[in-house]
Amino acid sequence: MKLLKRKLAWAEQEQEELKRNLEELEKKRREGWVKKEMLLDRVFAEELGEAEAVELSLDVPMREV
Repeated sequence: MKLLKRKLAWAEQEQEELKRNLEELEKKRREGWVKKEMLLDRVFAEELGEAEAVELSLDVPMREV
């Protein structure tokens, strides 16, 4: 019985660590996605012009750079 309790405690600790790692990775993934979208908006603005870029953008209006 003690072995099962230790295994359960270990599994719960492992679960918490995995949850923290997942949250950190999801945050990094989101930040990377946002940066990519911002760069893409800038490319659109440079290549197409501001007016056309705004039409293609799914985000809020771009700020002045």
